[in-house]
Order: sequence, then structure tokens, then C-alpha cells
Amino acid sequence: MKIAVACTGKGGPDDNVSPVFARCRTFSILEIDDGQITGTEIIKNEISDLPKNVGYISAQAISEKGVDIVIAGCFGPNATAVFRDNGVSQVVLPDLTVHDAALKATSINKEECYGTLNENINLRNSDSTAGNRTIMQDNLNRPFVIPFICPKCSCTMPRKPAVTSMKCPNCGSDMN
Repeated sequence: MKIAVACTGKGGPDDNVSPVFARCRTFSILEIDDGQITGTEIIKNEISDLPKNVGYISAQAISEKGVDIVIAGCFGPNATAVFRDNGVSQVVLPDLTVHDAALKATSINKEECYGTLNENINLRNSDSTAGNRTIMQDNLNRPFVIPFICPKCSCTMPRKPAVTSMKCPNCGSDMN
């Protein structure tokens, strides 16, 4: 499995996950086999200072590397659209090392997710309620349900319809 991680510094397994995707300093591309990192490629983000289209351009470049999962603290609407079109799963795992985030991302059971992982990161303040769930819109005006958030490790998991709680796939805590 190939995982791209947006990094705050020089990249590599000991660096930290960037709070943002497109304007990070570097990307670490990790090869993971049987829960072990078997290869690392570090790419300096040369376009992070461009005034616009950074998310789109960065996401295209990362998608062309053939990654299965991309990790960052958050993703913009342009990066999200590119990743969705290329079948790349997005996972939000802030405040972790690259190594820990990559291993957590490989343990997520995508079949239990509703929609793509972290499809719902860019919120507008146009919430309404539908039953006991809060419905909001992302920057592409698509409705979605607020994800489950783990109180211990901050992992986020999209909700499935009619599911009111679940166990965190990372630490086993109750998420609601």
C-alpha cells in the first residue's frame, strides 16, 4: 500500500503531519507492507506559496504517484475533488508523527465508512437538523453528516445512515 502524508518539516517517518494538505512543506510517500514501512520518498512542496490552485496542483501530483491514501490535518475542496476523482482515500490524522499516522490509516476499515474518508472536511456554517444528526454542506454544496470523532485520539470516521455510535478503529474508545 502506498500512503502520502503532508509534513510540517523535512519529511520522513519522524516528521509530523501537517495541519494543512496543499500548503505543507513536504510530502512523504510511504510504502507499507504487513504493517511495516518498507520505503520512503520525500517530495519538497515547491508550489506551497502560489496564490491559488495549490490544492488542485498538489493533489494531481500526489495522485500521479499512485497512492492509495493521503493523510493531512485538513483538505481543501479542490484537493478533495481531485482525490475523489482518482479514487484516493483522504484521512485526517493531525498531531501525529508520519509513522504513527500511516499505521493508523492502514487500520481503518473502509467498508464500514459512509462515503469517502474525510469527504466532509470543508464546512460552511449552514447547518440544519435531520432527526438526531446534524446536516451541513461542504464547499461543493453537497450535504453530509458530521463524522464520528474519537475523544481520545481525534480520529474521524464518516457516519453510516442510522448508526448513532461506533468504536474507534484506532484505540477502541466509544465515538458518538
